[in-house]
Amino acid sequence: MDFVCDPDTLYLLYDGECVLCRNTALAIRLRRQVKALELVNAREKHGLVGKATRQGLDLNKGIVVFYQHKIISGYRAMHWLAQLAARPNLFNKILASAFKYKWVNFLCYPVFKLLRRVLLFVRRIPVIKSKRD
Repeated sequence: MDFVCDPDTLYLLYDGECVLCRNTALAIRLRRQVKALELVNAREKHGLVGKATRQGLDLNKGIVVFYQHKIISGYRAMHWLAQLAARPNLFNKILASAFKYKWVNFLCYPVFKLLRRVLLFVRRIPVIKSKRD
């Protein structure tokens, strides 16, 4: 059975074994219009992991956001999160300022993906296996 998303909850799928991904996911603070944020480690069994892969999304190519019946991934998700970022801390101010422009996301996101791959390689952690359950 498919995981049923609460439309008022923003679900963020990320690689829990990647230091960069995990720390970014933990540091994000969203505006109050997002009633709840649920971080989902894409390496763990969760209904949204299967849902994302059934949608044809490769979880090794970037983060995935489920919110209000929308599925957004990769650099578009980063741009979208920047639009929703609250600005109470330095990290969110930088996120909101830099990634509010789609072209910045488009150019920088491949660098982040490469950095993730390098970090996983150095730590001898395999890429995420596709889970369709």
